[in-house]
Amino acid sequence: MLEGLRWIAPIGTAGRAPVRDLEFHGVTIPAGHHVEAMLGSANRDETKYVDSESFDMERSEKQHQAFGGGPHFCAGHLFGRQVEKIMFEELLDATKDLTLKPGADVPVTGWVFR
Repeated sequence: MLEGLRWIAPIGTAGRAPVRDLEFHGVTIPAGHHVEAMLGSANRDETKYVDSESFDMERSEKQHQAFGGGPHFCAGHLFGRQVEKIMFEELLDATKDLTLKPGADVPVTGWVFR
């Protein structure tokens, strides 16, 4: 389940506005200026994840930014993970013969909420 959250985060961006001027990688972000952190991009960072564009259920890197971070970390993350667990249990019980077609691509659309 963690790899699924990393690969396709449920929320695409996290907006912030610094309370004072902020220098970030040589760029000054003025106080109050709205910026967006692209969580999906952070979860595909090739400097952190080997073969970052691939879905790998056996991936050794378990941390992700699907629920944001720091003081704005998603308050509903435990509820969301429990819903995800129940959903997969029910899905697998209802579709015991479900198989993936070899070589089939799964289209992924949208980027804000999934």
